[in-house]
Amino acid sequence: MEKGRALLLIIIMASAILLGAHACGSDLYFRPKTTKDFMKVSVKVLNSAGNSGGSGLILSSGQGGSIILTNKHVCNATKGGVIETPGHLTHRIHYLKIDPSHDLCLIGIDADLGIDVKIANKAPEVGDKSIVVGHPALLPVIVTEGHFSEHMIVTLIESYKDCETADYLDLLLARTCLSSGKIPQFVTREGHLVSSLIMPGSSGSPIFNDSGELAGVIFAGQGSLSFGIAVPLESIWQFIKKQRSMMWQEVK
Repeated sequence: MEKGRALLLIIIMASAILLGAHACGSDLYFRPKTTKDFMKVSVKVLNSAGNSGGSGLILSSGQGGSIILTNKHVCNATKGGVIETPGHLTHRIHYLKIDPSHDLCLIGIDADLGIDVKIANKAPEVGDKSIVVGHPALLPVIVTEGHFSEHMIVTLIESYKDCETADYLDLLLARTCLSSGKIPQFVTREGHLVSSLIMPGSSGSPIFNDSGELAGVIFAGQGSLSFGIAVPLESIWQFIKKQRSMMWQEVK
């Protein structure tokens, strides 16, 4: 119980530092400039077996631990798993906070990874440079450059529902129920298209702008190799601000 409260305080403190310094125009953040710099901010988010997962960003760090930003669907698939840092060290996942509004998730770990990333103040425009950092196919970290395109609406399968008797009698659902016993549940999300190429395993990869600031997070693509679709910057800001407020309420 005490450990859980302490971890909540760690995350609150990290979020407060992130948002407070950002608002004050502080330049204490780590701003990656070279390929080697970008490689320092990316982690693998793995299940307990270490054979499935996605990518993540070291968002904020302190003496009490670090905060990792990734996708909700990555967190759902790797509960009880580990974070693997660029040095191939693993750290047990101790805390998860899911965004109900978009495909985002915050993970807490005990280790101080020494990174505080700056979130961009301004949303990227069409044609701005995009730099995606992640682990496609769970390979070692890959940095891929491209550009931001336009926003788009995407439809995704978020979960599956067990078929009920009435579903087997529905002509539109019967074949699906007979083959798998489950019905896919679809959601629509706003995305920001980038030309940087991604693969399965790239989910949760941070996208940086030309100034080394976080400007999006990959959450979808089309096929095994495709252009990336990112959680828009506005959604990232809303999630982090909301979590800061909610976690204060939980501790109180």
